[in-house]
Amino acid sequence: MRRVVTQRDVAEAAGVDRATVSRALDPEKRLLISPQTVERVLETAERMGYRTNMLARGLRTSRSDVVGLEIPRSIHDAASLFDKPLSAFVTSIEQRLARQGLTLLVTFAGEDGSNRASGRFTRDGMIDGLIRLEAHASSGGRGAEPVPVVRVGLDPEGDSDLVVDEGRGIEIAVEHLHRIGHRRIGLVGEPLSQPRGELHARAYRRAMLRLGAEETELPPLIAHYHERHPASAPQAVETLLSRAQGITAIVFTDDKAAMGGYGMLRAERLQVPDQISVVGWRDNDAGLFLVPPLTTIALPMRQTAFAATDLLLQRIDGDAEAAPPRRVFDPYLVQRAPRPRRRRRLSRDPGAAAAEAVTRAGG
Repeated sequence: MRRVVTQRDVAEAAGVDRATVSRALDPEKRLLISPQTVERVLETAERMGYRTNMLARGLRTSRSDVVGLEIPRSIHDAASLFDKPLSAFVTSIEQRLARQGLTLLVTFAGEDGSNRASGRFTRDGMIDGLIRLEAHASSGGRGAEPVPVVRVGLDPEGDSDLVVDEGRGIEIAVEHLHRIGHRRIGLVGEPLSQPRGELHARAYRRAMLRLGAEETELPPLIAHYHERHPASAPQAVETLLSRAQGITAIVFTDDKAAMGGYGMLRAERLQVPDQISVVGWRDNDAGLFLVPPLTTIALPMRQTAFAATDLLLQRIDGDAEAAPPRRVFDPYLVQRAPRPRRRRRLSRDPGAAAAEAVTRAGG
C-alpha cells in the first residue's frame, strides 16, 4: 500500500520545519509566515499528494470546517441547480467559503421542515454553521439551533436575517411597463396555492392599485400556469387573452414561462414588443436568444450569498448572539432592446450579384 504523506514529509521536501507546514496549511495562521513560504509549502504538499486529516483537525479545533446550505425542495424542483439565480447563489457561497479553506455541504428540505438532513448534521457536529434559504415567510419564530444559522428569505414579511424581496421585483416590472405607457398589464404566475404564487399576486395587485387600476379590473388580468410547470404557460396566456380585452403587456414570473408565452403570442399574431410587451423573471441566459430578446427581472443572489456567508462566518467565530440590522436586497430590471434588423443590399444587376457571391465564397 502507498504510505500516507505526513506534514513531516512535506516539511523535509520543502526545506522548512513541521510547524511552518502546519501554519501554511491553516488559512487562519498562514498570515504569520511569508507568502513565498506559503506558496512553496502548498506546491510541495500538492505535488506529494498530501491530504489534511480532517478528523484529527476537527478533534483538535472542535471544528469540522464544513458549512451547510439548506434549500427548500420547492425552489429546487421549480428551478433546478442549473437555474441562473439558484446556481449563482450556491456557487457564490462555495467561492466565499473556499477562500477560507471551508467546504460547502448542500441539502434539501420540505417546506414544513421535513426530510432535513441538515438537522442531523448540526446535531452530530458535522457542520459548523448553516445557511437556510426560505421560500416564504416562516411562522413560529426562531427555535434553538445547535450551530449558528443565517436565514435568507424571499418575503420581507418573514423574520429572515437577509431578504431578497421578490415582491418588489414584481412591482418593478409593473412600474416599468406603466412608465412606457401600458395600463392593461397582465400577470402569468404560479398558482395561488403556492406561497410564491400568492406573494407575486399580492405584489402585482399592490403595484396596479397604486398606479391607478381599479380592484374590479384585476381578476381577469391574472392567470396561472400549472404548479412547478412553467411549460404550461401558453395555456395561461391563451386564457388571459380570451378574457382580458385590450391587454398590452404581460409580466411572467418565470423566464421559461415567458418563452412559452412568446410562442402563444406569435400564434395569436401578436408581435412583441410592437403590439404587446413582455417582462420575464430570473434573468436566465436563454432569454437573450428570443426574438426580440427578453426583458426580465434579475435577482441579486450573488450579493445576497456573499452577505449571508460573511454573516455566518462572523457568527461561527463568536458573534452568534450579534443581531445586525436586517438587510433587504431588491431585484432589478434587465432591459433588452430588440436587435436592429440587418439590411441587405440588393443589386439591380443579377450578374453583378452573382459575381459578388462567388467572390465572398472564395471563388
